[in-house]
Amino acid sequence: FGYIDVSQFKIPYSSEMWSALSSLIWYNSPELFRIYSMGYSTSSGNFSIIAFSENYTKEEYIVMLEEMYSSAEKLLTNIKGNENLTDIEKALLLHDRLALLCEYDYDSYLAGNIPESSYNAYGVLVLNDAVCKGYALAYDYLLEQVGIESDYCASDDINHAWNIVYINNIPYHVDVTWDDPTWDMSGRVLHKNFLRSTNGIIKTGHIKSGKTTIDYTATPTDTTYDNYFWQTSQTAFQLLDDNIYYFDTTNKNIYLLNSIDGSDAEIIKNLPTNWSSSANSFYSTSFSKLLCDGKFLYYNTPDTVMRFDPETQTEEVIFKPDLAMYGDYYWIYGLNLMNDKIICEIYSSPNFNSSVKANYTQTGELYPTILATDENSVIDKENNVIFSENTICQNIEEICKTAEDITYNVEPSSSFGEHKYFGTGSVVTLYKDEEKIGEYTIVINGDL
Repeated sequence: FGYIDVSQFKIPYSSEMWSALSSLIWYNSPELFRIYSMGYSTSSGNFSIIAFSENYTKEEYIVMLEEMYSSAEKLLTNIKGNENLTDIEKALLLHDRLALLCEYDYDSYLAGNIPESSYNAYGVLVLNDAVCKGYALAYDYLLEQVGIESDYCASDDINHAWNIVYINNIPYHVDVTWDDPTWDMSGRVLHKNFLRSTNGIIKTGHIKSGKTTIDYTATPTDTTYDNYFWQTSQTAFQLLDDNIYYFDTTNKNIYLLNSIDGSDAEIIKNLPTNWSSSANSFYSTSFSKLLCDGKFLYYNTPDTVMRFDPETQTEEVIFKPDLAMYGDYYWIYGLNLMNDKIICEIYSSPNFNSSVKANYTQTGELYPTILATDENSVIDKENNVIFSENTICQNIEEICKTAEDITYNVEPSSSFGEHKYFGTGSVVTLYKDEEKIGEYTIVINGDL
């Protein structure tokens, strides 16, 4: 429990003023997720004390706040302070990154037991689970970091919250929650609720069935973006080397965005693949997802994950999950990149349920540090050991092959004069961009 003495400001008491003060805390200060409830006392017609009950101790809150800041900075990478991006581009990229990061806490919602963290920005940015209030507060915080004004918007009629975002001082509705539909399919981001007028967002469902009135602000009237090109994309827009790429789900093209209206977008890759639901039945839309690791773009076909280099226009197979283990017509529908891993969500249809992530997920290496060994060698990645039948070797390439962007250093197991020998005990240290990313010990079978 804590309190603030505000008597020196001589704020006149009224219910309207209390609503304004409490809204400033609840809805315009995402960092204050420590606060659980508020009250006040008055003196001589003015507010004198604002009191708080709190979710966490001071020590817990300091740690959690730093975690929130750290996670937010990752989402802001190459966006914050980037003068080459317009406000619309920044708002769009942050909308998509937030939807990729967080998953609607649908399990808790269905159970009627939503934790407090799901209502705040910490739950979104650190725990990656939230409901609409958490999404809206986290988006508000991210937009503030790049200098874009936004307001928290809520409706009792539809029991929902989202944002009013100001572009060139013109307000628009943005609903990240509804653009991240449940059950969550990794890599899926909709854009139907991005920069909409009030009439435009009502058409996406923001009104209680049978009602002709609304109980939220009707301020956004500009319809410029109500039917914009991004609505045909169902995966995230990606920023790579200050270029923005996106995938149009309808015409199955990856585009380089040259202007924010999409009029001169350049096709850089066509993905004419189809997902089949039975022997002679195919979905008309594409379920390819577009992701980025800061160096390459990644996308999936029904059965393969590809890595694509926009600069060289080259691509390579990076992961093929085992689909046969599930049965016929199981394909990749969800795709994610996390901690140098590729995560594929596999199912017999795009209509996910709660069991997909638990029962139909396969993981591959995003950057396979060692791509192959010779026919006489085996890699134990769990224990970081390379077993080889070679009796001795002069160079590590005699045992294994590393990825192109991986460098390495090998300590010889012994040396005689200028001659260095590699065998049991040699340690292979791997580097990416001069940062150590792995270490393997060589064991030559039979070499004591």
